[in-house]
Amino acid sequence: MIQPQIFVSHSQKDAEIRMHFNEILSQTGVIPKCMEFEKMNYLAWKVIREAIHDSAAVFLLLGANVRGSIFTQNWIAFEVGAACAYNKDMWVLEQNGSNIGFAIPYVTDYLQYTMFDSNHFQYVKKVIEAYRENNNSLIKVKAIPRDTQFACPHCHNIYWVHQIIGSFSCPYCCKSNLGIM
Repeated sequence: MIQPQIFVSHSQKDAEIRMHFNEILSQTGVIPKCMEFEKMNYLAWKVIREAIHDSAAVFLLLGANVRGSIFTQNWIAFEVGAACAYNKDMWVLEQNGSNIGFAIPYVTDYLQYTMFDSNHFQYVKKVIEAYRENNNSLIKVKAIPRDTQFACPHCHNIYWVHQIIGSFSCPYCCKSNLGIM
């Protein structure tokens, strides 16, 4: 049996965030596929596309440095597009209160978290373990906790929200919404 993996989209400059999520992944038996274009020698787009195809889901770690480079933004857009093309769950994970304001055209799940909060750590771990148990299934994973389905009143896109505290910006249109309790 192939060990399950989750593709992790990120800015290489958000190393603390990536290390935090890699720590969670390491406790689940799921391989984090973190790829940085600068370290690839040949056909990066093809390698990344295949890694997304072989992943159970894609997690976008939305950190402050995502907006710092058009290069990073373009690669994230490519990864989001590949996730959509392969019908992968596309999780946007953003720290509470950060409001990065980076529009993402395909999102299935949105999670706000507080770094090093044990409750959030356990929640993400539970999500990852559900993917491990249902590796690469094209059928929606029933074991994944789905808190609240949300329709943005501004752009009308629908996605699942998790761990929302207070107000948040829609990952599609970046407009502010009232929190979901």
